[in-house]
Amino acid sequence: MALYLSYFLPHSFWQRLGNRLTHFPFLEAKGLVYGPRLEMDFPLLVADNLLAKAKGFMFSKEPKNCRPILFTASKPHYMCFWMANVSFPVGLFFLERDVEGRLMFSPEYYTMKPHDLSQLCGSKRYVAALELPPSCEGLSAFIRTRLPF
Repeated sequence: MALYLSYFLPHSFWQRLGNRLTHFPFLEAKGLVYGPRLEMDFPLLVADNLLAKAKGFMFSKEPKNCRPILFTASKPHYMCFWMANVSFPVGLFFLERDVEGRLMFSPEYYTMKPHDLSQLCGSKRYVAALELPPSCEGLSAFIRTRLPF
């Protein structure tokens, strides 16, 4: 059983894009995890530019509400993360595209430790990664228990 992620940008983003305004550091979006006969939606931050990707959760307080960050790429590449200047643990999922172009969760999942400077890299080339703070434990468990291992 495959598990997928979709995200939807609000109408205001497209208006800002038309006005040529820039977005920093993140785009606010609505995420949807879905598979056969199940789905779960949640607020989502999208890091689709270099500044947002460099910042991630650095220097942030632990979010009280579930608000993961989706790091996107235009083509598959090796994605690496570290926890410099992050004071709370973060769950990390990698995503790839299926034959129909949908974002599909990989069974690769990690829990990153606060202030850990070692790099954590995906085992292959991915097009996206989803970082989940501790406030997203319900979403993280929902995804982990439905992935094929």
